[in-house]
Amino acid sequence: MRDFKDTTEYITASWGDDTEKKIMGAIVSGIDALKDHPGIGVSLCKIIDFPTTYRYLFIEKNYVFYHLEDDTVFIIRIINERQDFMHLLFGVNK
Repeated sequence: MRDFKDTTEYITASWGDDTEKKIMGAIVSGIDALKDHPGIGVSLCKIIDFPTTYRYLFIEKNYVFYHLEDDTVFIIRIINERQDFMHLLFGVNK
């Protein structure tokens, strides 16, 4: 996934390997938890006025957006809190 690689590279360049390992480890742990507990994330509809089935986890200043289909979790994007997720996900400005 391109977002994962970009996030890893940005954190490493900005704060170094130790911070990158800590943050990306937390993100991977959160994503792994979705395997057994796909409903742990929050429905995105709770914070936006836009119809969507997306859910999200907020981990270490990053949103992990995902979609559930039957028992399958699809990771949609990993987006930093400073980015305009509405534009990146749906092409609309907040």
